[in-house]
Amino acid sequence: MGGGRHRRTRGRADRMAAMARALDQKEELLALKEALLPELRKDLANGLTAEQIYGKYQHLAAARVVQIVATEVDSAKALAGAREILDRAIGKPKERQEIEHRLGKLPETDLDALLLSRLPTTKKDEEPGE
Repeated sequence: MGGGRHRRTRGRADRMAAMARALDQKEELLALKEALLPELRKDLANGLTAEQIYGKYQHLAAARVVQIVATEVDSAKALAGAREILDRAIGKPKERQEIEHRLGKLPETDLDALLLSRLPTTKKDEEPGE
């Protein structure tokens, strides 16, 4: 009979721990915003382009993605974030494709005739190589 009470207590403790982690993350994010916004305002006032701003702050974005992945409770979201990190760090896996040109199987004589028919001629009786 006491098993239900124990499960409720454990579930409550898990929820409390999750809430504490969320509050810690929120405090860190607020501190980052307070430090970052004045600097960002200066960059905008100095006329930095979007590309320059992205370049300057990319390390912060990367750190935030890693933090979210490390603390995310939902495994699907954590996996998606981990894949994004890996794709950016080592690149996406290459997809190999076989590409064959439409003239690839054309016999040499037909290919020569096609090329000659497309070349501009200066004299009608002039042969290539003369």
